[in-house]
Amino acid sequence: MPQQQIKVGDKVRFLNAVGGGKVSAFQGKDIVIVLEEDGFETPVLRRDVVVVEETNEYNFPVANASKNKEVAVDTEAEARPSAPKHDNSDYTFDEKDETPEGEKLNLFLGFVPVDPKKLQVCDTDVYLVNDSNYYLDFTLVTGEEKAVVKAHGTIEPQTKLFLESIKKTDLNEWEWVRFQALPYKRRDGYTIKRAVDVALKLNQTKFFKLHAFKENDYFDEDALLSTLLINDEPDLTPRYECLESQPKAFQQAVKEKERKPQRTVSKSSKPNEVVEVDLHINELIDNTRGLTNTEMLEYQLKAFRETMDKHIKQKGQRIVFIHGNGEGVLRKAIEDDLRRNYPTCKFYPAPFQKYGHGVKLVIVG
Repeated sequence: MPQQQIKVGDKVRFLNAVGGGKVSAFQGKDIVIVLEEDGFETPVLRRDVVVVEETNEYNFPVANASKNKEVAVDTEAEARPSAPKHDNSDYTFDEKDETPEGEKLNLFLGFVPVDPKKLQVCDTDVYLVNDSNYYLDFTLVTGEEKAVVKAHGTIEPQTKLFLESIKKTDLNEWEWVRFQALPYKRRDGYTIKRAVDVALKLNQTKFFKLHAFKENDYFDEDALLSTLLINDEPDLTPRYECLESQPKAFQQAVKEKERKPQRTVSKSSKPNEVVEVDLHINELIDNTRGLTNTEMLEYQLKAFRETMDKHIKQKGQRIVFIHGNGEGVLRKAIEDDLRRNYPTCKFYPAPFQKYGHGVKLVIVG
């Protein structure tokens, strides 16, 4: 029996359990991520769900588009408690998050191996990174002479968008890449940018070399980055270049941005201002000698809960928690606590242009 075609945005029901929801993403070929009505995302075997309503309009992030053209069209997503993979695509951009550096277009393609320990055979996740204050309506195609549309939609400012997972056997399809986009803002009085039209020839050997995947400002994991635009440069006309993991222009731009989060235990008491809370243990207590990891985690969660309880009645209050990367234990504990004890609040990765990684934005609801 042929495998049923399932796309992101399709409404499905579970075959072996009560319930169902909307498909929000895929993990490999066999796992479907289902966004249920309670806001939780459940991984389910593809064979254990059945499509009850198909759609071509669906929420962010974009699904795997390599073979079955599961391509996202609409990125005006309804809010979810958390987004799969690495993107913060359901974060709604606020003008208060604009930065002076963001007035220049900085666009990248990011490539992240699914399992770096199996680099020679594992899939590679592809992302579009928009490090600017501008929305972009974009189209990404592959092919030197005949174009194949890989993704088409809208990416918000200061976010990254999952496009698809490339199998090693499909790398040849990505030898030639062309990216076209129209930058704009959803308000009057902004500086108009020229349309983007960039062509790349990717060096496929990089995908098999672990050292090509580097530490960067956009992903918790090492990634291979290809520059589309850096500070509005080069000239917005078609060009061809070999893929480099860390272009000099990119490195220079990162130094200029200095996106290190401000180490503040709690900042802002004025209404509507963003509250910043640094949960690094050394910012909360002076001496950690004698404390176990569990005790330090409880201390950090106590500071988190005290802040949430203080502002829980202030609808729309934006709180930034700086938890760091590490092993992700504190991040997961915060997310679990938000789902369990603060279900009306929305949370997202904070805008990386402003804070970098290891930072959570909570909006009180």
